Amino acid sequence: MGSPEEDKNYWDTFDVMTRRILSADVALFPGMRRAMETGELTEVLLGVHEQAIYWYNEEIDRQIGIERVPERFRMAQVLGISSAA
Repeated sequence: MGSPEEDKNYWDTFDVMTRRILSADVALFPGMRRAMETGELTEVLLGVHEQAIYWYNEEIDRQIGIERVPERFRMAQVLGISSAA
């Protein structure tokens, strides 16, 4: 943990980057949906950013304590990467 100012800067940057990534994804969805419906697109490869976002959500559950997160809200721990490692 850094100073309160460093923490604020970190989370402000995190927010900007997350919004940028999500807006790019959302812009692609209509075309991807049409291509999937016509059969032109049969699979989607996810990039490293998606893995990072998934890991982040897994890590939130680990930090809270997976057993304390209601089952319907838990992220499946599929990446096998822990911050404690």
